[in-house]
Amino acid sequence: MTTTELRPTAGLPGRFTMLRVETDDPVVHPRLNRPDKRNAPNETLVRGLQTALVNLSKDTRMAVLSGEGAHFSAGRDLSEVGEQSVAEGIVHSRRWHAAFDLIQFGPVPVIAVLHGAVAGGGLELASTAHRRMAKPAASTACPTASAASASAAAARRTGQGRWACRAWPT
Repeated sequence: MTTTELRPTAGLPGRFTMLRVETDDPVVHPRLNRPDKRNAPNETLVRGLQTALVNLSKDTRMAVLSGEGAHFSAGRDLSEVGEQSVAEGIVHSRRWHAAFDLIQFGPVPVIAVLHGAVAGGGLELASTAHRRMAKPAASTACPTASAASASAAAARRTGQGRWACRAWPT
């Protein structure tokens, strides 16, 4: 098994590793690694996921996406929102959707392992996976401020609002 830590790209915020990628051919295991921010996706993390999926080994047959710490992902890092103009927000949204489309329509099936909070942008990220396995204490939420966009995105990704999720085996 090999572990790769994807560090922030030049020009992007962040001073620590936000994504850990373990490879045990034929399985790759990307792990959101921002437990102090409840694994809130930000630009650096989303680009890291995209990079990891674009650079999969030809031997990779499956990806298992999870989060470090107590939560899968408690939603978007709101500290970025105030820093963006409307135009930058649109560009940001398109970049995220391109990365999420790569998960959903990419070369290998992706399983999301859900635990703790799965909310907002984290809910949309989980919705991109082909299958979701949830631990009993996992909880999903769609905060009011982003309810329309996250609900629409989740419905689009899962087909008419069916959010298929399997219970974690006990």
